[in-house]
Amino acid sequence: MIKASIDIGSNTILLLIAQIEDTFEVLENHSTVTSLGLGLDIDGAFTEESMKVSADTLASYVQICKKYDILASEIVVTATEASRKAVNANIFFNNLKRSLNLTFKILSGEGEAFYSAQGVLADNKIKEKEIIIMDIGGASTEFIKVNVATKQVVKSVSLPIGAVRATSWIASSTYQDKLKKIKEQLKQNFNIEKNVICVAGTMTSIANILQGNSSYIEDSVHGKELTLKDLDIVQKNLSLLSDEEILLEFPFLGKRSKTIKAGVKLAKDLLETLEVEKISVSIYGLRYGTLVADSIKEKYVESSV
Repeated sequence: MIKASIDIGSNTILLLIAQIEDTFEVLENHSTVTSLGLGLDIDGAFTEESMKVSADTLASYVQICKKYDILASEIVVTATEASRKAVNANIFFNNLKRSLNLTFKILSGEGEAFYSAQGVLADNKIKEKEIIIMDIGGASTEFIKVNVATKQVVKSVSLPIGAVRATSWIASSTYQDKLKKIKEQLKQNFNIEKNVICVAGTMTSIANILQGNSSYIEDSVHGKELTLKDLDIVQKNLSLLSDEEILLEFPFLGKRSKTIKAGVKLAKDLLETLEVEKISVSIYGLRYGTLVADSIKEKYVESSV
């Protein structure tokens, strides 16, 4: 069976189409930076520009799915932190439901953690009994402890900071003060962790940058092991460049070139808080988890449009 999932994040909208039988074969994998959560902390709403870019992206994804005879109504569409917070999210999604015939599931923080974990576990190379996942999004970051055998989330925390929010907070000189509270929240839920599996665009981009790739090479990113020293090197190198220079050197970043500095800083700050020794990067994540699931469980849905 061929299935499709769309993950509407605070910074990117992702499409995954896969043939799912005894094996999992990826047929299409697209990522578009739409910055839907940009400016959300200022007025609490999606901007007109980000909504237009997001709507155009979703329309193009629906067309890609049609090539595989997947109806818009059959696509599993989920949204996360920015869509939980934006006061105009329901209006935005209702308009898209009428024009594109998509159904939108706004996941709770718990649901985001659960399906991100299921996505990471789709990688059958994981041998540990228990894993810790760090998922840096645009507006939030999830830390998730998972029992690999049972595929159950043992513990999770959703922190109200991601690469887009961190970028805004750094620009307004409020990052350090706000980070103190977030680090306390993290330490209340997790202690020292030796190994962490990192998913989502910020960390996959860092892994790609470290290898000097100007285009995104997924095979070289998945399973890449990093250290805090590696993050420090990337942070120092990027600090010498403007956003425009970063984009010239690493064109694959696209609009992410405007948030990658803050993303690296945030990753380093959070991982240092837990005194992490080793980091590994996974290309799997939320959109994989929702795709392999038979359905989205209602207990994980904050609202549906």
